[in-house]
Amino acid sequence: MNERDSLFTNEEDEYEYGGYASCTQYLGESGITRPCVLGMAAILTSPSRPEKITMISLRQRGYDHDRVMFVVWNWLQGPDITIIPDGFETHGGEGGSGLSTVLALIQYYKIPLGHIIVTDEAAFYELAQGRKLSERIFLALKSAKPYNWKYYHIENIKVTKQGKETFLEVDYWKFPTTSA
Repeated sequence: MNERDSLFTNEEDEYEYGGYASCTQYLGESGITRPCVLGMAAILTSPSRPEKITMISLRQRGYDHDRVMFVVWNWLQGPDITIIPDGFETHGGEGGSGLSTVLALIQYYKIPLGHIIVTDEAAFYELAQGRKLSERIFLALKSAKPYNWKYYHIENIKVTKQGKETFLEVDYWKFPTTSA
């Protein structure tokens, strides 16, 4: 890409983009809820806490719900991002149940959550399906606003003990936990 084709207005953003674009990993499977919920649970219940999480919602033309994925920042060692693809939606089905479960876990662990809403389906699916972190999406992620906790309902979490182990029960999910 030559200079005039770049969306970056400063070298710092371009340098930062290069670092994150080269250290992108995926957990979960695009369009399938269960592996995406398990990916987020693995991150959130691990001893390593991410710096922050950004939720990306895709407003789909002709639908009354959004597709959703998550970007996890600096979970293992920065700069790195982990993409949890679009196994979530804002409707009452399995994708909606998974979304409310993951939101509950994020809130429980007090990880800062940002949110962007996009309409560019091609860029959204490019990222969700593991092909590319585009400059446009990266810049949108950097400008994410704090999440509005009224955007989508959140499941209740129940902390239970079995012997010496502690678990978080959310909806029909049960996750082993580390301290919050």
